[in-house]
Amino acid sequence: MQYGIPFPSAPGGYLVPARWQSGWNAAVCGGDAIGCLVAIYLLNRAGRKPLIWIGCIFNVVGIGLQQASHEWKMFLVGRFINAIGFGMVYTFSPVWKSQAVLKSFLM
Repeated sequence: MQYGIPFPSAPGGYLVPARWQSGWNAAVCGGDAIGCLVAIYLLNRAGRKPLIWIGCIFNVVGIGLQQASHEWKMFLVGRFINAIGFGMVYTFSPVWKSQAVLKSFLM
């Protein structure tokens, strides 16, 4: 009801337009891609642990914007920022995990 428009024939009486839903899904894909590219740049300069914190900050800000949003545009921005954080973590978490497994195997 918060993001929908009145639509009497819909089961709940409201309908979220398809262009908004498409925008929300596209924001996630775009944010993941940008987060991956940013993580590649920052990984060599900041390291893995600071990059986890940076990704977490992006996620907290994005989730906060989504929870506080009262219109679909702010929700879109929140999803985009949250996806940037996920994209950063997607990029380097397999490398970090494999390194941790290798260290425990060699010790």
